[in-house]
Formats: sequence, structure tokens, C-alpha cells
Amino acid sequence: MRIDLSFSYVEHFSNNGDVYIVIDTLRASSTIVVLLEKGIEEVKVLSSLPLDEEREKLKQDYILIGEYENKDIPGFDFSNSPYLLSTCTFKKKKAALFTTNGTRALNACPQGGKTTIACFLNLSSMVNYVSSMNPNHCVIVLSGLKGKVSLEDALCGGAVVERLADRVPSVDFDDGARIAFSFWKLMDKDTKKIALSTHARELMKLGMEKDVEFCSRKDCSKAVGVVYQGIVKPV
Repeated sequence: MRIDLSFSYVEHFSNNGDVYIVIDTLRASSTIVVLLEKGIEEVKVLSSLPLDEEREKLKQDYILIGEYENKDIPGFDFSNSPYLLSTCTFKKKKAALFTTNGTRALNACPQGGKTTIACFLNLSSMVNYVSSMNPNHCVIVLSGLKGKVSLEDALCGGAVVERLADRVPSVDFDDGARIAFSFWKLMDKDTKKIALSTHARELMKLGMEKDVEFCSRKDCSKAVGVVYQGIVKPV
């Protein structure tokens, strides 16, 4: 298996992968996993922030969830908070999501069922799903922070690389995957160290420390989502 890893969705990455794994640890990936776990039938990944008229139209069919620059979006039903969303139930409902980084990363990847979502919450379940596809080429795309590398996504990316590599007898890493794997080991494979990141510190200053703590939890969800033409559906 070949594993490539890009540290931001604005980087050039291979367009011939068998499967793409998008990671936005804080917080879009974690939010999507929580929504699927709580019964959402699908998550529409918005490519841009909808204007007022568009928001009202979307509300006819979707619960609106998101943030922009870590701030709540006027007219949206929920903020992009995995912790708060984990206290809700969304059976037989649909959601539309917009975030500063994560939704852009998802829209940058192939949309025909080749892209899945990863975070610490669903790490084992996601790796089990990807491994069941027997891919020859996995492309991991980190959302990063405004086009730059982010500690929390690099840490999660390294964990994904390790788990995937454990499943096959022979692995060919690109430099990105090798760096992320080395970083994961350097950080003692401690998911709580996402709290050291720039983004985590910004969130904690805004009183969102529970989100940071929640997103550091590992293997507490079996939810796996796959992207079809801008819609995330549970596997």
C-alpha cells in the first residue's frame, strides 16, 4: 500500500488515490462523526457560506450547523461544536455544514464515494472501513488551519498512518506520511496533546475547552461517513 499525506487541503495532492481520508480534528470531522452517530441521515457539505436568502431555503430541508473564524453564524441552528451536538438526537433529519477549513478540504477531494472522514473519535472504525476496501493507494488530506499545517491534524494524521500501516505487510510512505507518523510517535501517541495547538488555544480562549477535550477522545464512535457529490452519508 502507498500512503500519501498532505498537510493542508491547499497543497497539491495526488488525484489518483483509491481512497481519500479527510481530517479536521478541530472540529469539522469530529462534528460529522457525532452527527452520524446521533442519527443524521446525511450531511450536506457547503462549499461557501450561504447568504440570508440561501439560508432560509436550506432550512426547509436541513438543520444548519457551522462556524466561520470560530464564531457562530447568524441564522444557523447550531454551532460547530461536537461536544454540544453529542447531547442531541437527530434521527431522520438532514444537516448542512459550513466551517472555515474542514468543509473546504472535503470539497477539494473526489466526491464519488472515494472520500471518507477521520478523527480520533472514529479512528478504529474508519481504518477498519478503509482496510476492507483493500486499497493500493490511500491519500490523507489534512484540513490544516487557513492553509497552514496544524498540530492537531498532523497528530491525527500520524495515528491514521500508523493504523493503516499495521494492516498490510508492505507500505510505501511519501514524505508527508512519514513526517506525520514520526510526529505521532514524538508526541507519545497522546491525543490530549491536541490542546497544545494554535487552534485549540484559540478555542479555549473563547470558552470552548470542552470541544478540545471531547475531540481528543479516541475510538468512542463507530460512525463512518463517505462523501457522494457533496453529501456525507453513513456507511
